[in-house]
Amino acid sequence: MRAAKGVIALLLVTFNGVATAQTSSSDNLRLIQNFPMPLGNEIEFEGSRLYVNQYGQGSDIGVRSFEISRGRLRQTGMLVCSGLTDVAALDGRLLAVGLQQGGEECNSAPPPVTGISGGVHIASMKDPARPRLLGHIPLPGGVHTLTRYTGSPYVYTAIGGSEAHVANDGVTHIVDVSKPSAPTVAATYKSRLNPAGCHDILFERIKNQVIGFCPGLGGTEIWDASNPLAPQPIGRMLVPFVQLPHQVAVSSDGKVAAVSDEAFVAHGCQGGAPLGALWFYDITDLTEPKVLGFYGPQRGDLPFGSLSGNDLSCTAHNFNFIPNSRMMVVAWITGGTTVIDISDPRAVKEVAHYRPEEGIAMSSYWYRGRIYVGDFDRGLDVLELAR
Repeated sequence: MRAAKGVIALLLVTFNGVATAQTSSSDNLRLIQNFPMPLGNEIEFEGSRLYVNQYGQGSDIGVRSFEISRGRLRQTGMLVCSGLTDVAALDGRLLAVGLQQGGEECNSAPPPVTGISGGVHIASMKDPARPRLLGHIPLPGGVHTLTRYTGSPYVYTAIGGSEAHVANDGVTHIVDVSKPSAPTVAATYKSRLNPAGCHDILFERIKNQVIGFCPGLGGTEIWDASNPLAPQPIGRMLVPFVQLPHQVAVSSDGKVAAVSDEAFVAHGCQGGAPLGALWFYDITDLTEPKVLGFYGPQRGDLPFGSLSGNDLSCTAHNFNFIPNSRMMVVAWITGGTTVIDISDPRAVKEVAHYRPEEGIAMSSYWYRGRIYVGDFDRGLDVLELAR
C-alpha cells in the first residue's frame, strides 16, 4: 500500500505539468532517407540487413528487406504476405513470419477477415530479391508478435494480450523451426497473470540468466527462461493507469526495464499524462520490481481522446535503449519519435523529437548510429541524431 501511495503522488505531480507546444522536429534530429510504403510497422534487424513488415492486407503488403551500406539504406527485395503481423530473424538468412487476422498464407490473395486465424511461415531470404517459402504451421488464434529465443531453434509466438484473445486461452506456442520445411509446436505456455496471453515477448540475459518478459492485459510477467521449453514466472510488473502493457526494453546494465502502455481506451496526447505513457521499473530484484516513474506523451493529434484507429492515438508503442546509455528512442504513433534521457526516471529529459504532421510512428529504434522509424503512413524513415 505504501508503494501504491507513492506512485499516485508521483502521478499527480507529473500530470499537472504544463503542456508542451507541438513542433515538427528539434534541430538535432533530421530525416536523411524515406522509403514510402503502406502500413510500415515493426522492424527486425539482422547484421547489415533489416526487414520492415507491413501490418495488414493488400497486394502491396509484405516483408520488405533492406541492406545497410556506409550508413545508407537500399531496398533489396520483398516477400508478399497479406495478413502479416511480425517477423523474427533465424539462422542462415531464414525468417519466421507471423500471421493473424485474415491471413493464413503468404503470396496469395488476402482472404476476407472472418475471425482470428493464422500461424507461422518460414521463408528463405538468402536472395532477398527471390524469397522462398519453406514451411508453415497453423496456430489457433494466430500470431500477433514473434520472438526468437537466441541460440536455439525455438520461436515464441504471442497471441496479442488484449481482451479479444481471451477466447483462445492466451496460449503462447513455442515453435521448433529446426526443420524449416515442417515447423512444429515443441511446447506451450499459459500465463498465470495474463488471461489473454502476451502482447509481445522479450528475452534478455541478466546476471548470466535468460530472463523473459511477457506484457499483457494483467501486467508484465517476468520469467526465468533458462529452459527454453518451460519458462517459469518469478515476478510481476504492475502499475495503475496502464491499459495494455505492450512492449518491454531493458537497459544495457540490466537494472531498468521500460514498459509501454498501448492506451486503447483513452489517452492524453499532451503534457505528459500517465495515459499511454512509458513506465520505468527498477529490476535489480526481478522477483520484486519497483516503479521508478513514467513519461507520458508530449504531443499528438488530440489533447485527450479515445482510441479510434491509429490515426488518432498517441501512446507509447515500440522503442529501444541506445546501447550503453540510459537514453531511449520511442515511437508515440501520432506523437512522432522522441529521444529521451532516463538517467533519472522521475525527471525524464527529452533530447530530441521528430514529428511529421502526416506521420503515424509505430516503431522507432536505434541501430548502428541511426534511428529507423516504421510509419503506417510514411513507410520507413531513417533519422540522424546529432550527439
